[in-house]
Amino acid sequence: MLKKCFFASGISISLVFATHAALVPDKLQVTNYEKYNVINLGTSSYTALELNDNLPLKDHSTPTVVVGINTNPTLELAYQIGEKADFLIASQQPIVKDPRSENKVLDSTQFMKKLDNPIEFSCRFIQNYAEYLRKPKEDVVYTLSAIDLSKIPAVITNITSLIDAVNSSEAAGVKKAVAAAANNATAFDDYIDLGSFYTQLSKQIKDKKIADIITEGLRRIQKAVVARVSPQSLHACGLSVYYPKDAVQDSYKSTDFETQTGWLKFITQS
Repeated sequence: MLKKCFFASGISISLVFATHAALVPDKLQVTNYEKYNVINLGTSSYTALELNDNLPLKDHSTPTVVVGINTNPTLELAYQIGEKADFLIASQQPIVKDPRSENKVLDSTQFMKKLDNPIEFSCRFIQNYAEYLRKPKEDVVYTLSAIDLSKIPAVITNITSLIDAVNSSEAAGVKKAVAAAANNATAFDDYIDLGSFYTQLSKQIKDKKIADIITEGLRRIQKAVVARVSPQSLHACGLSVYYPKDAVQDSYKSTDFETQTGWLKFITQS
């Protein structure tokens, strides 16, 4: 049975299970473990569309993991690459003390090849990376999470239900409550933590139908995030969603997440 693991504080990194090393672009480093493969994105940062274009097709007989310390574990990215990967390990708030730190962690954990499955690998990797970054008397703010991509469609379905319920609600102040919740949620540049957003929204919504959707959404988020480390004060679940402060990225409108949910219209009309 696969187990979930959580740690008190740490960083999130993206890992994707690769299938055929020959199909992977040169800038992506592939390590073949005995029971799964790992694609290391290094310090490169990817949008949902960019990463999906660069990943190879998935070999369904071998799990695939991607590691990217400068890639945010966004809902948009997780949904976009779901057909090409099994797990994503990424950082909402990366701390890069050494560009080679990811490789150092991987090189120092060769025993991880003997782990039975990618969840065990992800948990151990996150724990090791957090220990690598932690130093006495240093105030380090970072997150590190591992996402089970097979659980993301259920989160998307919940968000679609939330959007429909808010748009159809006749209760006063519902849309203002959405805007307030987004503004009060833990933010990472143009993204907010999805769990934090849901938690903030639950404090302001009295509509029972919407409240039930939020409760179910938090449950689905917890199932999707199989391992994470972050300061308790950060109030981050380890999965982000787009909430731009200024202009919207042109490419965002082409993401599968936006096409499926209409998220941009939802957040701009709130």
